[in-house]
Amino acid sequence: RKMAAKIPGKAVGDSDGHVVFPSNVAFRVSNETQNDIATSSDVTIKFSSEIFDKNSDFNTSTYTFTAPVTGRYLFAITIVALNVDTAISYGQAKLVTSNHTTKIQTLEGATDHLNSDAAYYQFHNTVIEEMDANDTALVKLRLQGGTAQTDIDSDSNTGTLFHGYLLG
Repeated sequence: RKMAAKIPGKAVGDSDGHVVFPSNVAFRVSNETQNDIATSSDVTIKFSSEIFDKNSDFNTSTYTFTAPVTGRYLFAITIVALNVDTAISYGQAKLVTSNHTTKIQTLEGATDHLNSDAAYYQFHNTVIEEMDANDTALVKLRLQGGTAQTDIDSDSNTGTLFHGYLLG
C-alpha cells in the first residue's frame, strides 16, 4: 500500500502522482416532482435532494448553489420534461448566475420538431462559468405559450439533475 503525501495547496497525493483535493467544491442534486409547470414564465427547477454536496454549498430549500470561492465552475444540467405541449412556441432551459444568464438549450418551434405532445423531451448541456465568491447559480425552464401540462421528471438516476464542480 502506497502512502499519501501532502502537496502544497492542501492537496493529497500518492507516490504514483494521483492527486486529490479533499475540500474541492462538488455537488450533484436531483429535483422534486413538479407537475403542470406554468407557461410563459421562468420556472425554477426545484433541486431539493442532494445526491452529494461535498462542502454544503448547495441549498436545497432555495434550489441554489453559492460559490464559496472565486473561480471557474463546471456545471452540467439535465432537465427531463414530460408531456410537452406542441402548442408552445419555444422551450428554453437556463443557468441563471449572479452575473448573467446562460441559455443551456432551446427547443424552437415545437410543432416543427414534435408530431404530437412529447411524452419525453430532454434539455441538457455542460457549461463553464466564472464566478466570484458568494455568487449564486440556479436552473430555470421557460415554456412559452401552450398549456400548463408539462411535468418535470424526478428520477434521481435518469431524470433531472444538476452537477457542479470547481475547476480552479
